Amino acid sequence: MPHTANVTALAFSPDGTSLASVSEDGWVKVWEVARLGSAGAARWKRGGTREMINHCLYTPDGALVTGGMDGRLKVWAGDGTQLRQIPEPPLDNLPNIYVFVFSPDGRHVAWGGQVTYAGTADAFVTTLGPLDPSAPIHRKTTHTNAIRIMVGHRDGFWTGSFDKSIAFWRWEDQTRMCSQSRLGAVRGMATDPAGTLLAIAGGGLITMHEQTPPDAGRVKLVNPRKFRGHTKAVECIEFSPDGRRMASASLDRTVRVWDVASGEVERTFTPRLGPLHWVTFAPDGLTLAFSSRRGHVGLLDLDD
Repeated sequence: MPHTANVTALAFSPDGTSLASVSEDGWVKVWEVARLGSAGAARWKRGGTREMINHCLYTPDGALVTGGMDGRLKVWAGDGTQLRQIPEPPLDNLPNIYVFVFSPDGRHVAWGGQVTYAGTADAFVTTLGPLDPSAPIHRKTTHTNAIRIMVGHRDGFWTGSFDKSIAFWRWEDQTRMCSQSRLGAVRGMATDPAGTLLAIAGGGLITMHEQTPPDAGRVKLVNPRKFRGHTKAVECIEFSPDGRRMASASLDRTVRVWDVASGEVERTFTPRLGPLHWVTFAPDGLTLAFSSRRGHVGLLDLDD
């Protein structure tokens, strides 16, 4: 078993040969996809502290970025060498990082979590290069409870919170352009590659909206559709690279693959590994990686 606690996020490298996993056990691990599940599959690992690591993403040039409870983004080279951390020098009263996201043009990174002492959630945004420690950092109080998911868009980024709301913020000046209450804590959220759809998970229900381009300071979510099938909370959702499929991981111990156009379930996987937490597509869209709350990492073949 790769980890000893909840695997909080997974990320494929741009070429699809490596899979990174981060966990509440404090480890960052990178696996050779072709050998996952066999001895010697780990390319490298760093950590081993009690400090939880909550999220990871690869940059287009293959650097791995992680974020966790120390409130900093850490950038890792392909061999596991830590290149730098952001912010640097440290800022005061940093939130725990639960999630972060890059802008499509690579000019910005936004990250957020919760400032525990204040009971509120903050988002931080850098400009002029997302991984430049000297870039200016802008801080914005965004929610009244933890930010648990963020989604990047050409014009801005979405935040989803345990305060039962979502909001859209403009990259350039962090102006809030949309805010909407939801029926429950927002755990999962995803936008399709074209940036025209937004899927939001609340409990066992996934609701998909069409999202309109910003107009007069607002983004509108219209024409909602319901995706029903899970019997417990959906923890994570993601669109395939071609936008035709959507995958979801749930506490009901299943991974489901949905046809976006019809809203129907194409396939249901039951790995028998307990409650599931994360799901992500490989760059070719033919492999799906998932994680469990018990520390497992697995791969599902969609090419059959």
